[in-house]
Amino acid sequence: MPEDKRKEYESAIIKIIKEKVEPPYKDKVTLEATFEKDLGLDSLERVELTINLDEQFNLHTSDAITSTFTTGRKVVDYLIDPQSYIASISQEKK
Repeated sequence: MPEDKRKEYESAIIKIIKEKVEPPYKDKVTLEATFEKDLGLDSLERVELTINLDEQFNLHTSDAITSTFTTGRKVVDYLIDPQSYIASISQEKK
């Protein structure tokens, strides 16, 4: 996938995350920041974030996969190459 597509995903995901987090955390938003620990999202807010991502990118994937989206980087990795992402999380569970 072209690098410009990756950058497009990265900036769009950062924007979506910033729209979801509360003001004290907005300056901490990076692709590597964890949604819960670093950005203070609770489980309901993570579900809402996933819904926003699904609407934006038509994720149409299982809850088992979306539950592994703990950072913006993981979402980007999934969007770039879903099969490789799924294989990598399968390896992590072993």
